Amino acid sequence: MILAVLLGCAFYIRMQMQTADRDMRDELLLRTRLMAEAVNPNRVKALSGTLEDLENPSYLRLKSQLVLLKKHNPDIRFIYLLGYRSDGTMFFFVDSEPSNSPDCSPPGEIFVQDSGLPFDALKKGYELVEGPSADRWGVWVTAFVPVEDTITGETATCLGVDIDARIWHRQVLLAGLPGFMLMLLLIGILLLWVWLSHRWRHPGMRVPAWVNRLDLAGVLTIGIILSLYIPWRIYLQERQSRQQFFQQLASSETAQIARNLNSIRSPGLEGLASFFYQDDIIHKDDFFRYTQYLIDNPLVYFWL
Repeated sequence: MILAVLLGCAFYIRMQMQTADRDMRDELLLRTRLMAEAVNPNRVKALSGTLEDLENPSYLRLKSQLVLLKKHNPDIRFIYLLGYRSDGTMFFFVDSEPSNSPDCSPPGEIFVQDSGLPFDALKKGYELVEGPSADRWGVWVTAFVPVEDTITGETATCLGVDIDARIWHRQVLLAGLPGFMLMLLLIGILLLWVWLSHRWRHPGMRVPAWVNRLDLAGVLTIGIILSLYIPWRIYLQERQSRQQFFQQLASSETAQIARNLNSIRSPGLEGLASFFYQDDIIHKDDFFRYTQYLIDNPLVYFWL
């Protein structure tokens, strides 16, 4: 019986750890997707992928944005934008590290990973979660999401995020901890049950009355433990499913807002910018007449 409990719990713990790893990858991909939707592809198109970008306002804006994203995601070690050259190599546009950090990747630095990633899939704009894989900075679990222009559909860059593999493995092991504790508890109860049964049931020994109820007590104890543990695990699973659903909903809504804002920008806001450039002096009446169609647009009102 003890061997059966041991094997059953070991199988259950393995399933819990595999499920946790899969759920963590889905959650990381959702978070990366939300980050990618916050990146303006036009700013990326303004970059050259060389050291000249260090003084480029678009580079500085993207840099500060990635630093802010990292600040609000403390479990993520690196956030970066990748580009592709005609010879097939991948390079860094910008990353989340301060410029004076030894781990900073300057614009144009070649992106190389020792383990080998499916670069062809990245270039085709696929979303990926890979790893643990190694590079010169360490061992990471990495997610990649393309950043596309919502107007043209062109892939401008690929946003990548790295999580330390040690943190990842620790979270996976923690997911298996409740099952491990349950296994220890059940085995402890079974060992105590067997010991008491053999202790008071030797031939010729007067058996106390409570020993006759030992089997019933053991079955009831194990039943109570399982009846408490199983609903608790179901509750946790349902709560996680709700969180994943709301994250997916947030991702889809964010993407829609990004498309709406881009539809305002082109040609609406770009036309407004051109209107200001046409003359040094803009009269009030001319400005209100020109912008009336923008004011009547509810998307513009929301954006303002």
